[in-house]
Amino acid sequence: MEREMRRKDRKVSDEKAWEMLETAEWGVLSLASAGGEPYGVPLNYACQGKCLYIHCAIEGKKIDMIKENDKASFCCVVSAKAIPEKFTTAYASAIAKGKVEIASDEDKRKALKLLIEKYCAGLEKEGLEYTEKLYGITEVIKFSVESVSGKSNI
Repeated sequence: MEREMRRKDRKVSDEKAWEMLETAEWGVLSLASAGGEPYGVPLNYACQGKCLYIHCAIEGKKIDMIKENDKASFCCVVSAKAIPEKFTTAYASAIAKGKVEIASDEDKRKALKLLIEKYCAGLEKEGLEYTEKLYGITEVIKFSVESVSGKSNI
């Protein structure tokens, strides 16, 4: 059941939520096994179009869970600062919901390039050489976003 956002006064536009997803340094991928076991893991990622790309090992808990259940959520926080004297927090965050899968070879290469560009600016040549060397032991998860929402109290 999808519930409406309670604090509509803090809701941001879908465009602003996408901007947060595109600029955040890291986020939390939340998965659930077929049996309902929850799993949330902080990680770095890159965006392009309506997709998020996450690199990982070719085996492990994320891969196992994705094979069992392709539904996922992803949350990023672009800023957060406690304001003790007002008993609140100034923040901006976005949540994406969608489906995850192991990326195709074409998407995997594109995603690794996007990750290098985002996190290793100025080292693109070296980064691509590095990813090529580790290509066989690297996997990429493609998160196809179906909906996005964001909130801000800044």
